[in-house]
Amino acid sequence: MTCQLQKDGMLEVVSFHKQHNHEFAPSPMKQMLRSNRKITPAQQAFTDDAEKFGVSIKQTIDLLSMQVGGYENLGFLNVDYKNHVNSKRREALKRGDGRAVMDHFRKMQLEDPSYFYSIQLDDDNQILNIFWADSRSIVDYGHFGDVVCFDTTYRTNSYGRPFAPFIGVNHHKQSIVFGAALLYDKTIMSFKWLFEIFLSAMSGKQPKTIFTDQSAAMANAIEDVFPESNHYENEWIVAWNDMLEIYDLTDNPWLREMFDVKEK
Repeated sequence: MTCQLQKDGMLEVVSFHKQHNHEFAPSPMKQMLRSNRKITPAQQAFTDDAEKFGVSIKQTIDLLSMQVGGYENLGFLNVDYKNHVNSKRREALKRGDGRAVMDHFRKMQLEDPSYFYSIQLDDDNQILNIFWADSRSIVDYGHFGDVVCFDTTYRTNSYGRPFAPFIGVNHHKQSIVFGAALLYDKTIMSFKWLFEIFLSAMSGKQPKTIFTDQSAAMANAIEDVFPESNHYENEWIVAWNDMLEIYDLTDNPWLREMFDVKEK
């Protein structure tokens, strides 16, 4: 449709092309159009409080949908909310926490020349993933790094990022830390970057066995970066404990010490 402005200020339709038109979106779907989708100030305040208390994105969306009588009444899509949360987290790092992290690592490296850290940045020079290990952790890995437990199910921090430590056991059966990471997400790209940096910090030594939580992305990254390692997920530990129970082997000291998975 083409309009022309008249002398009296009115618009006059001078041409109309029917083939360029389309059906209007049905009323229940209008709010899903990009131009109509938005997170209201009240919803933003609610989500900010949820972030402070560590409520997950999915749980927050569920709560908001209950308040308005269903997901169709939210006024935004899940991806809009995720973008909002990620924007807030990145803004927080940009305001000064990123510089504080860098200052801390530089300070630690001055005190401990063997202190290792690496930071992955995105195209906008914003922090994505972080890994660090002190000299004691690196030495311990050299002695006791044949078996490693890597877990991303620990409680997330104020930025909602997964905290992921590399854990082992020394000759006194004490838990030791080989290094730790703060991840942006749990994608294969983040895991591959982390495992490659871990190898670099540990002079290329791969663990003989690595225990992890259940994650397809993590498993794929381990297969690519740690091809020499035996990988077991939590489901294997559950099966092992079930086997001990079924065959009444829970009191067998050799089996219990073999992987030390019965008591935690």
